[in-house]
Amino acid sequence: MKRQLISSITRIHFDALKTFSKSLALLLLSFCLLTVICAIPGLGKTSIRPGIAYYNSGQYSRAREFFERVLEGEPDSWKAHYVLGNTLMRMNEIQDAKSQYEQCLKTAPDPKIAKGCGQMIAYINHITGTKLYESHSEPTIKSLTSSASSGAALEFKDRINIVSPQFDHPQVSEGTVNTVRRVLASLPSNIYEILNSGGATVNISPNITDRWPDMLKGKLDDEGLHLAQDAARCYGKDVYIYERQLIPGTTRLTDIAFDAESVRNVLLHELGHAVDVCSNYFTKTPAVLDLYKADVDAMSEDERHRLWYYTKPGYTGCKEAFAETFAGLLGAQGKDTEDVRNNYPRLKAWIKDRLKL
Repeated sequence: MKRQLISSITRIHFDALKTFSKSLALLLLSFCLLTVICAIPGLGKTSIRPGIAYYNSGQYSRAREFFERVLEGEPDSWKAHYVLGNTLMRMNEIQDAKSQYEQCLKTAPDPKIAKGCGQMIAYINHITGTKLYESHSEPTIKSLTSSASSGAALEFKDRINIVSPQFDHPQVSEGTVNTVRRVLASLPSNIYEILNSGGATVNISPNITDRWPDMLKGKLDDEGLHLAQDAARCYGKDVYIYERQLIPGTTRLTDIAFDAESVRNVLLHELGHAVDVCSNYFTKTPAVLDLYKADVDAMSEDERHRLWYYTKPGYTGCKEAFAETFAGLLGAQGKDTEDVRNNYPRLKAWIKDRLKL
């Protein structure tokens, strides 16, 4: 229930900001968020319902006073920081609102609410002319293998590259590098050979903005913000692991890196994409697309909604379901892995048989 409520909040948030004017966007965002967020259980010791009642009746000053009192007793309440930020936006105290969204991010809210904070911070920066980006150097990508420049062909396990940090970001940690090495060393021999002969690489970067710093040259849009908070991506045969999330509205990264288990889970998913590409795209063949569609058609409406990322029509959804099912067969335990594994029996059976897993 909590996941569904936050998901609906986030969709309304982004749709409002993309579709409506400032005033209408803020009206829709604040009303929907403040009404729904208080219904999420277990997110704070003090109820914020009285403050939301003040807010909904237009008593913004009283709402502000209430949320500030809550924060005096619970300074780490991301809920209170978030709703206070929305209240301050309605009072046109934009910079104070930005400060509350930043405080919300520091208190580790649900990731989807964090993205909502980030969008509001980016919006405030945009309308106030705040510049996040001044200059950068071109990214440097170095192989971990000293023989990389000798012209000799490298084994897949040696095609691990490190992206140099930009914007005073921290260096990639040895712990993340070792996690990647362990995952590659544990791959079944036939999977390893597909990636090896297919020319796949793994690239580790502090954040996506270190690899592509021009992302921060202007306003970071919804998609850019989403990418800058993701842990991994795959572009063709090239897998990218991003160690830390970008703090929205800044060029800084979070102090805490993704842990080893998270890195392992996302790496296996992205390797699933790379295997697909190195195999000339299983997920574009009629046979696999038909299996995928049959699995999606067999789901309930609730299951399709819950797994929306993996149930998009055609190749777009099929490739994600393939990658997550592949990851699950290799032992990943991501937040959606079990759901995907259980809801794609035909696709799972095909992958197990074709890839001998």
